[in-house]
Amino acid sequence: MFTPAGMERFFDESATLSSPQPEAFTRIGAPLGMDVIGPPLAQSDPL
Repeated sequence: MFTPAGMERFFDESATLSSPQPEAFTRIGAPLGMDVIGPPLAQSDPL
């Protein structure tokens, strides 16, 4: 659940990416009021 609504636009746009990059998530999320923080999990906690 997301409040306020509109987060589905982030998922719609991120699904069109050919390869997910942190910069792309920041660019897509900014108009929705989302801040991407921290490194990707693979970099901060490699398994």
